[in-house]
Amino acid sequence: MVVEYNTCLLNISEKNNMCEQQHLKELSDFIDSNPDHRELKRALVVRMWIEGMPCSKIQKILNVSATFISQCKMKFIENGVEELKLKYQGSKAYLSQAQRREIINYLDSQVYLSLQEFR
Repeated sequence: MVVEYNTCLLNISEKNNMCEQQHLKELSDFIDSNPDHRELKRALVVRMWIEGMPCSKIQKILNVSATFISQCKMKFIENGVEELKLKYQGSKAYLSQAQRREIINYLDSQVYLSLQEFR
């Protein structure tokens, strides 16, 4: 009975190790993809945490709060790397593509521009 229990623990430990390695690979791939600096900081927090670094050390190295670390960990646990990415996609453009092209063509054709012409 003891042998089966130890074997079960070993299997769970091996599964957790494989899962941890998979998460580290996923994070490394994301970090290597050159994300936005805010996304990079989130990914580094999670990677350091997975590698067993204490929160106090992560705070000092990355200059982040304990709350930020907890939020990053929870987001990663819930939805993986996708949750570390920024959600903001920007606002809708004021000009259509044709209007924008027209203005650029006008500006390119001018030799001298004054502020009076823009009003």
